[in-house]
Amino acid sequence: MGGLAKVRPYHGDGLDRPPTGWMVMCPACGNGHLFNTTPGPNGMGGQRPCWSFDGDLEAPTFEPSMLVHSVDAKGDPTVCHSYVRRGQMIYLADSTHAKADKVVDLVPW
Repeated sequence: MGGLAKVRPYHGDGLDRPPTGWMVMCPACGNGHLFNTTPGPNGMGGQRPCWSFDGDLEAPTFEPSMLVHSVDAKGDPTVCHSYVRRGQMIYLADSTHAKADKVVDLVPW
């Protein structure tokens, strides 16, 4: 350790509790992506998806991939599909942004 953290803890149930997940800043989207690491309700009567996390704050790995559907500023649908492995975002070809099919280092948060 000693470098800069590339993940931020997410305390969905309040800051006085352990984190329920971890956020990474997505260089392609310019937004944070949340990797839930603790099972729990999703607020819609089901269970939220969960990822495994290797615990490395500087070069994190989450499994499996993250698939984010959203809309851009113009209201057009977008897709960001990636793996986070060893501190890098590995963007898959079905992503609709300019970083599709590329590997990019995570930025410190």
